[in-house]
Amino acid sequence: MTRHRQFPPAPIVAAGLGLLVASLPALADDQDTLNVQLTESFARDNNLFRLPDGVSPASVGLGKSDRSDTIRTDSVSLTADKRYSLQRFHLGARFDNYHYSNYDFLDHNTKNIDGRWNWSLTPHITGLLAAERTQALNNFADYQNYVRSVRTTDTVRANGEFGSIGALRLIAGVAQSKTTSSEPIQQEWDTRTRSAEAGVRYLTGAENSIGYVYRENRVDWLNRPLDAVNLYDTEARQADHEIFGRWNIAAQAAIDGAIARIKRSHDHFAERDYSGTSARLNINWLPDAQIRVVAFAKREYGSWWSNVASYTVTDSFGIVPSWQVTSKVTLYARVEQSEREFLGPVVATTADPRLDKLTSSQLGLDWEPLRNFLVGGAVQKSRRSSNLPGLGFTDTTTSVKAQLKF
Repeated sequence: MTRHRQFPPAPIVAAGLGLLVASLPALADDQDTLNVQLTESFARDNNLFRLPDGVSPASVGLGKSDRSDTIRTDSVSLTADKRYSLQRFHLGARFDNYHYSNYDFLDHNTKNIDGRWNWSLTPHITGLLAAERTQALNNFADYQNYVRSVRTTDTVRANGEFGSIGALRLIAGVAQSKTTSSEPIQQEWDTRTRSAEAGVRYLTGAENSIGYVYRENRVDWLNRPLDAVNLYDTEARQADHEIFGRWNIAAQAAIDGAIARIKRSHDHFAERDYSGTSARLNINWLPDAQIRVVAFAKREYGSWWSNVASYTVTDSFGIVPSWQVTSKVTLYARVEQSEREFLGPVVATTADPRLDKLTSSQLGLDWEPLRNFLVGGAVQKSRRSSNLPGLGFTDTTTSVKAQLKF
């Protein structure tokens, strides 16, 4: 197996970048039309494959007993942002190269690209055209097939808002999202979703708003034959009725959220159908210029393909505070807890449905000695418990990074 050359530790990389920064004549500015960012990061993950305590990777066919790995990530990103009169254009690209010291069969590259045109015919007729590609390694917490599988999601969307009828705004939009994996994942499979929506929004002079939208979705599972034995469908329709709003409590606080009634109907196997109420709530609080706190809660539905479950319901809540200690130092954290239940079995069973509980916390610090140079570090801990054996795990990931902007 080919081994990759080991690079110097992050402090040496950071020092080298710092010397380079000191010699640069120009500084990056967020208002520049074009910005480039180089990032070098190292992460130490003590349970890379999210295995239960005491389980060796060798026992699941990985050939080694070491549960930990060090991942080096080389990144370059470019952004271009420009406003012309009422129009605003944005292009962004990020390229990441991941190197695993121990399990180097996981080495991979990702390309994340996005483009947006915030268009405006008049101040009262506005909209958005956007396209995006995101790539990431499929996680091992949900999928116990220990191979390199990179997930690619391509999204195209367009929407518009007509707002010359007093405080009322008419809204409409279309979108398509396509998700594929380099190695098939049975539980979710490759998916294409096309949607169209229309609704209204009421906007007050204080920028508070409430609205309603109806959304029709067409879902296709790609490159999979219809399976009458396991009841694996190839097509489904979903209707969403959503009420959303935003309330600016004061200059320092705002609440936004939505609640939606969803109903999914499969074309061939009604046993896989489901319906329910999804919701999200975000609270943004800025008590002063140095402190920001975001609290959130949400309920989400998702498809799941197995004999014992057709869909999942995930309830999550968390808090994300940040504190700008000085003009150069920022301390941030994130704490989140979630419960996910696996429902809709298609075979008779007397067992309780699978229920996973996940708690994760992160603490990080960024230091920006110069406007175009940043170094930072973070520690993230995760713990999952499950009512089914072999699905719980604990994990700690420690990371450091150095960023250069110009």
